Amino acid sequence: MEDVCPLPTIDEIVVSKESFAALGFSRDYQDPAAVKSRYRALALRVHPDKCSDERAKKAFQIISEAFENLATRESQGRYLLLLQCDARSGRNSSRSSTSSSTRKQQKEEEKNSEKWWNTMSWQEFERRWRRREAMEKELQKRYLTMSQGRFNHRRLRSQVLSAERSCEHLDRLKGLPECDLWPPDMREDYPNKAELLVPAFEGGPTGWDEILQRRELENVEYCTNRLANLLTHLRTVHVYCLHCGCHFKDADDLERSCPGFDEESHEAEGVNLTREAPEGVSIELKPPPKRPKGTELEALHRQRLKSIDGGDDDDDGAFSALVRRAPGRLPPATSSKAPTQTKKSL
Repeated sequence: MEDVCPLPTIDEIVVSKESFAALGFSRDYQDPAAVKSRYRALALRVHPDKCSDERAKKAFQIISEAFENLATRESQGRYLLLLQCDARSGRNSSRSSTSSSTRKQQKEEEKNSEKWWNTMSWQEFERRWRRREAMEKELQKRYLTMSQGRFNHRRLRSQVLSAERSCEHLDRLKGLPECDLWPPDMREDYPNKAELLVPAFEGGPTGWDEILQRRELENVEYCTNRLANLLTHLRTVHVYCLHCGCHFKDADDLERSCPGFDEESHEAEGVNLTREAPEGVSIELKPPPKRPKGTELEALHRQRLKSIDGGDDDDDGAFSALVRRAPGRLPPATSSKAPTQTKKSL
């Protein structure tokens, strides 16, 4: 799909009332590739390191927030739903000059201070952008082309949910305000939450119920984009690897010591890093140990059977065999006679 909409000027960006207008689109579903291309072109035009206009920082923040809102068709759908809630409640998304709006803007600036795109130099933005692009493409390559699609989709979804919880936990420890990377149920300042809690009719479902069902995670493309954003945040803001389960001293240490951003790279390397975490970080952030495979699993099974058998006593071995049988199942009968007890304690 060819992008034929003209790029908005910095004046149009600053006075835009919602994300579609900020990027120069009509308020309708847009091709995610066009959104990405438009954001990249506008970033080159209004980044503070490229633009001398005093409003450049504000304009760059606006288009970056718009990109996050419209990066995928699923996120566009949620954003359109929020705009509908605004319309029903008589509000709009404009940035007014009232004192309450000023306080809200200050809060937004504080929240955006740790965003991956918030950089002082264009060179650093380019570096992070390229890394995020490579991460997203690799995730899509892995999960969109694998033959075991359903299994790998569940695995991808699980990683997204785990990364969301890690972002929420680490952001709170660092004193950062809540953001859209947190799980929806952990966000108290979710946009238009009060309106979403009101059912369309008495006894009917609410918009909030729909959001908590996380239907957007059924789309693999959305999951890969979401995971790329989450991993970028964890690795950039917290210098933390979700799959290593630990923090690193700095970005160079992370790049040097971590085998990669995806789970498969860690499994291939057999990584088991142990590093000191910042004060307050709980053990729950560390991923569970990998399940043993092949001969390792068989050896573990034999070890468990041996521990249950508890020695060479034949009677004890027979008793343990009965214990290991599934509940409700009886051993196959070998004769018409009732089985005799082998221990008086039975």
